[in-house]
Amino acid sequence: AIVQNCFGNDGRQCRTGLQVVGKDDNGHDRVQQFDAPPDINGIEEFCSDPNYRKYCDRGQIRALYIHDTDALGPAIARFYASKLWGGETYFLQM
Repeated sequence: AIVQNCFGNDGRQCRTGLQVVGKDDNGHDRVQQFDAPPDINGIEEFCSDPNYRKYCDRGQIRALYIHDTDALGPAIARFYASKLWGGETYFLQM
């Protein structure tokens, strides 16, 4: 399991849903799954900022949302991202 952004038992929320809670008898990390909130929609946040709204209004920001159960892997994700290309010299895929 990948454990990121988890800070032990100091009261901070674990953002990935897994938190290291101790060690097992073999010295390996013991993890516990917690309910983690959904990720913040960065596009909505970006487009709501008055300094950057113009890029969204011009259609320069395009996104495709896919439910995690419909995800087919990184190769298909790159294919879908390439379909959002609008002839720009450069594009950023995240």
